[in-house]
Amino acid sequence: MLFFLKPIISNLLHIPAYGLLFILWYRYLSNKTSRVLFYSFVITLAIGILNELYQFLIPNRYPSIMDMMLNIVGAGLGFVIVRNLYYKAIK
Repeated sequence: MLFFLKPIISNLLHIPAYGLLFILWYRYLSNKTSRVLFYSFVITLAIGILNELYQFLIPNRYPSIMDMMLNIVGAGLGFVIVRNLYYKAIK
């Protein structure tokens, strides 16, 4: 955790983190089809949601709907980046 950052900045870091996570899952699955895009997106979403939900079990932590939404936005951003790069390479 980056404690020296303001809370709004540390929350916004969820977006690039989950965008990168999506890209890494896509590269790992490496089939490069539309189905792999979907699977990578679902895996990233599941990780983002579970990451927030398991915070119920950790003392002094709490799940946040805002963090969950930022995780989804980050996964969506990764999806858009990969899709645009992939379809540009085809053309």
